[in-house]
Amino acid sequence: MSRVLHKFKSVVSVLGPGLITGSSDDDPSGIATYSQVGTQFGLTSLWTALFTFPLMAGIQEMCARIGLVTSQGLTTTLRTHYPKWLLWMMILFSFPAIIMNIGADIAGMGAAANLVLPNIPASLFSIVFTFLILLALIFYSYPKLALLLKWACITLLIYLFICSFLWPG
Repeated sequence: MSRVLHKFKSVVSVLGPGLITGSSDDDPSGIATYSQVGTQFGLTSLWTALFTFPLMAGIQEMCARIGLVTSQGLTTTLRTHYPKWLLWMMILFSFPAIIMNIGADIAGMGAAANLVLPNIPASLFSIVFTFLILLALIFYSYPKLALLLKWACITLLIYLFICSFLWPG
């Protein structure tokens, strides 16, 4: 048993930002969207994955390589190497989508918590989650947040494993 535990610890120690980034795509707003599209259209739109997946993987790969080479985010790279108007155009187009996605995610978390505790309104849960997230961002350092997110992702993966293999059907 200690050999398995040692192997698990060695695997967990090398997991980093890729795990968090991959898990973050399974956010409440994405899951709600995929569920609604699946309910309405079934598998009829699955053929688009042949085109969209390589494009998505290419964008993810380019962003990762830019980050590895420059040790900076996309915004800093744009500001350093391109005209300011291009940076502001990217911010102008990205900002509403980012804000609405965060809002949808927090509202989804509130709605999910409301399913567990139906006497408390989902909007109150959303306010509490927003407050907790802000506190974590203000008071925790980046390495501490990364560690917390890594363990949240591992917990999610263990949950999926248990649900998929130990309780099938």
